[in-house]
Amino acid sequence: MYTSDGSIGCETGPEILAAAGSWIRSGIKNDSRHVLFKTVTLNADGEMLIETGIIEGRSDAGVLKYSGKYLVVWKKEDGVWKLFRDVVL
Repeated sequence: MYTSDGSIGCETGPEILAAAGSWIRSGIKNDSRHVLFKTVTLNADGEMLIETGIIEGRSDAGVLKYSGKYLVVWKKEDGVWKLFRDVVL
């Protein structure tokens, strides 16, 4: 899913899995398991894609628990698009 040199927030390498796991556990604990990513912009530049969007977390009852913006840079690695930079703003 992530490039060999990718990062999520400030985490890189093996810490990416720990950061993702922490985010998932927090969503379960705070009853915001339903996450929606809405792409707002997508720009291509050769071997990179830059995506910005809105993220929303909702409870099982559909109540909005949080919302924010995100920035993702996709990079082609071995012919496959993977996450290179993944930041929630």
